[in-house]
Amino acid sequence: MNKFIIEGLESLNFNTDNMEGSFYTQSCFPIYQLFLPKENKTIAAKVLDREDMAISEVANLKYLRKKKCPVPEVYGIFTKGGQSSLFMEFINDKKKTNIKVLLFESLLKLYSNKGAKWGFGKDNFIGPLPQRNSIHDKFESFFWLDRIEPQLKLSLDKKILDSDIAMMIESLVYKKTKEWNLNSISPTLIHGDLWSGNLLFADNAYFIDPSIAYSHPEQDLAMLELFGGYFSSKETEDLLKKLGCSPDFNERIPFWQIYPLLVHVNLFGGTYVNQLHQAVEFYD
Repeated sequence: MNKFIIEGLESLNFNTDNMEGSFYTQSCFPIYQLFLPKENKTIAAKVLDREDMAISEVANLKYLRKKKCPVPEVYGIFTKGGQSSLFMEFINDKKKTNIKVLLFESLLKLYSNKGAKWGFGKDNFIGPLPQRNSIHDKFESFFWLDRIEPQLKLSLDKKILDSDIAMMIESLVYKKTKEWNLNSISPTLIHGDLWSGNLLFADNAYFIDPSIAYSHPEQDLAMLELFGGYFSSKETEDLLKKLGCSPDFNERIPFWQIYPLLVHVNLFGGTYVNQLHQAVEFYD
């Protein structure tokens, strides 16, 4: 087993005698599954190449846990030589038959948390990209200044997108916010990076790798649709009805998907550029 991981566990006072470990999965960063027989505990170790990302992820997970949302318990961070390992409870992800029910219940717990302002006050990350999280009185200010504009600027600097689509997106944000009255709902605690890869199913639907803010719950649900949805249109409408959102969510899905598509344009380019144009042009 990686000496760095063993050293990290021991720094957190875990007994690593006869520990068994193996590579588990990888998205942006590798995750290892570790069984500590002396502790009778299974731990997940996520290895990152940036300490600020590990600190941010821990803070986000602890905040969600404080708000009674189902997340793995966090044990701590170990940093050495430019690497950080985040140690947390290992959730044995099972392909359960009632995942819709579990996810519905977990989302209701998450979205029961309301804020007075939009944003969060502490910056975090969306994948490996920085995500600004200032405090705003209006949804459109938060969504444009802290979500859309930074990603657009990055894509323009990289010359992936041009100024024409940037102007179209800015106009769309302000026009649709007013048309759909998106300020009518209270700022709601959201996961912020909700897709199938950031959900684990056991006794609950557990959230991992969050990018939290007080935003609009439709932002989460549209991203979930983009990268592997779980609910039918009616089930999503039922959830949104409980949250006091307007009907006809399907009409707003492309609007909400602009942000995660911009993120993926900046990370991967390629076909995501075409998908972004399709989302914007949906409202022509």
